[in-house]
Amino acid sequence: MIVLGIDTGGGACSVALTKDGHPLRISSAPMRHGHAEHLVPVIERVLAECGLTPSALGLIGVTVGPGAFTGLRVGLAAAGGLALATGAPIIGVSSFDAVSTMCRSLEPEERRAIIIDSRRAEPFVQLFDAKGASGQADWRTIPAIIDQLLEADVTLLAGDGAPAIASALDDRSITVEADGPIDPLAVCRLALERADEGSADPPAPAYLRPPDARLPAPTAG
Repeated sequence: MIVLGIDTGGGACSVALTKDGHPLRISSAPMRHGHAEHLVPVIERVLAECGLTPSALGLIGVTVGPGAFTGLRVGLAAAGGLALATGAPIIGVSSFDAVSTMCRSLEPEERRAIIIDSRRAEPFVQLFDAKGASGQADWRTIPAIIDQLLEADVTLLAGDGAPAIASALDDRSITVEADGPIDPLAVCRLALERADEGSADPPAPAYLRPPDARLPAPTAG
């Protein structure tokens, strides 16, 4: 099965193709803005480099967040358009799960915190143990996250927000892993594992925090 993996929720625009679990192509460009202009041409190029057309896609995996509002919408819209055109089902992949997949396996007694940059003062955070996610996803101030990590005896941090937390902790016993952009191959792997859950409808984004934009208050009259 040909699987397309997409991540546009963080600081990069990333695409990967796999066939039966084996990597075919990957493209990842650092990018804070401009995903809408970049993503579709990259998907077309990656497919062309493999001698494929969109009709070859058997499954589409896309990160649903948390992450940047605009970037997530771009990725989900592109995945929805491809699904509509090709009939390929879509799997939504948590950004936390994708980052955790990029890390080494945890020992039974270990806990990892995935920290994702929210581009605000409150990063996104979720705890993982050897069995998977062990805490509710949330967004918190850095001091609140540090208190949470100390209480849970976390020794491993991962995600693009991890370096800032590690620096604030100033604790040499804390290990930082996978602190760059999400690997779209991880998105492909998770999508393939969950292929039976696929749907033709785009998955819902997991923004976690409310948008900064607000509708204007109604005027009297």
